[in-house]
Amino acid sequence: MIQKTNKIDTDKEYISYEKVVDVFKAGRILFNNGKMYESYEKWEIIWKYGDLSLRKDIKGYLQLSGGLWNKIIGNTSSVNYLLKKASENIKKGTLFIEDLNKSKIIDFINFELNHSNDNSQINNFII
Repeated sequence: MIQKTNKIDTDKEYISYEKVVDVFKAGRILFNNGKMYESYEKWEIIWKYGDLSLRKDIKGYLQLSGGLWNKIIGNTSSVNYLLKKASENIKKGTLFIEDLNKSKIIDFINFELNHSNDNSQINNFII
């Protein structure tokens, strides 16, 4: 699951790229099934065990799932902030996962931002 590397700290174990793809896809399935909290937890593995580059890449997806989770539970004060940051970080990210359409994700985020005052329902979206 994880491997030693010397990218940041030789005592830290890092997740392999193959495992990153598996973990991202597992989080994607959870997200696509409306399980925002669970997708956040899954993607957090990449944050915890990823090198600096992977952490930058996964940050936007953590903010996206976290923002939508906050919308679901009614914590509206952080929704706009997290979704705006998610949009910025996903745009900058270099994570390559086949058939991941970042421009559609950004369009979805913009739609959610324009409807953030709506009830706690989120629109179905598949990433």
